[in-house]
Amino acid sequence: MVFGNLDSAFDRQQLANIEHVVGPPTAENQPGEHGPWWLRGSLRGRPVWLGLLTRGTIRGIDFAASLAGRPIHLSIRDRRRTTILGVPEVRTGDPRFDEEFLVSGWPAEVIAAALDADVRGWLLATCAGKDPQVSTRENRVQLFRSLATFSAGLGVPPEAAMPPAEIGHWLDVVGRLADSLVAAFDRSYAA
Repeated sequence: MVFGNLDSAFDRQQLANIEHVVGPPTAENQPGEHGPWWLRGSLRGRPVWLGLLTRGTIRGIDFAASLAGRPIHLSIRDRRRTTILGVPEVRTGDPRFDEEFLVSGWPAEVIAAALDADVRGWLLATCAGKDPQVSTRENRVQLFRSLATFSAGLGVPPEAAMPPAEIGHWLDVVGRLADSLVAAFDRSYAA
């Protein structure tokens, strides 16, 4: 089955790799809607979404997990490649993390609490130097991975589809971050 305009051999291979991880996904876009083309599946009982997109010559995948209705706005970017003007920065107090990542969003106390030492440690281990683009949209936390960045990191050709193990890894990363954000929100606003 081909979703949207995913009609190249690359797209068919990428879809097959996604199906290997999350089972047969369901397309959530409407006919005629333009990318990213969202596919919904499940990984270890958690609903997950993958957005397949092409922006000019950049192909990539948005990995997403639910924020369970919590109104959280978050952005995490590589500090060396990003400037955010007019948006308050959230500092964690961890010099290594704060030097690597530029974090912004609200509620700031929820984001700071969600980025505890454990979460900062695994974000540094999995995302440092890999140009992460984390954001919240549509009640989801999303992490975008450019396939060119992924390819360069593994030393494979840029036209290579992301393998199932890598897809599962990034879905785990975004799921873990969503869990941390939801838990921090619930602790902050407990009745």
